[in-house]
Amino acid sequence: MRSDKAMGGYGSGRCSRKTAVEDCLSIDINYLNKKGFLKEGCQFTLRWSRDDWSASISAKAHKDYIFLYYTVDQEKGINYNVQLDKVPMNLGGYKNYFKCPKCNSRVEKIYKSSASDYFLCRDCLDLVYRSSKESGDELAKVRRKLDKLYSKLGGKWRGVYSTIPDKPKNMHQRTYLGIRKDIIKQERLLDELFCMKAEDLIG
Repeated sequence: MRSDKAMGGYGSGRCSRKTAVEDCLSIDINYLNKKGFLKEGCQFTLRWSRDDWSASISAKAHKDYIFLYYTVDQEKGINYNVQLDKVPMNLGGYKNYFKCPKCNSRVEKIYKSSASDYFLCRDCLDLVYRSSKESGDELAKVRRKLDKLYSKLGGKWRGVYSTIPDKPKNMHQRTYLGIRKDIIKQERLLDELFCMKAEDLIG
């Protein structure tokens, strides 16, 4: 993806389901935290480069959000806040997450594709991992993940006939909601993989 090309506004359009995560710019919350960029008042610049293009954005950290500002199409100024979600950890302290500017989901990475001027989560941009497009074993991997996730809730994954189990009696609500969210993501990915496989067979 060339960073200076943007086709749509905030939340406009969706990438083709064949757009790969690896072809997008990304911001990793764990990288920002490791570098100390999340300290309130810290101003920093993120840069990306490949053989035929380079990109950079500026940012400033605030208590509960980071402010991003950059230019697309060499003339269009973009600036907006990406909210932070600080989740307490069992052993003390907390872990930082982004909240997607479009759907408000809690994520560790946000991405910018050629279909959006804004950094959003992978689901909002309809991105897939390149390995899921290239590897015939990806379907099996997703099925195994679903088997494990359902078993954590005391259930069994039964393909299209599956219903996410209710929260086990001794499980924390936050843990249950996290597992439920992972199940929904994996089932969505499985649908994408089936569609891609069908397209390949038709093509």
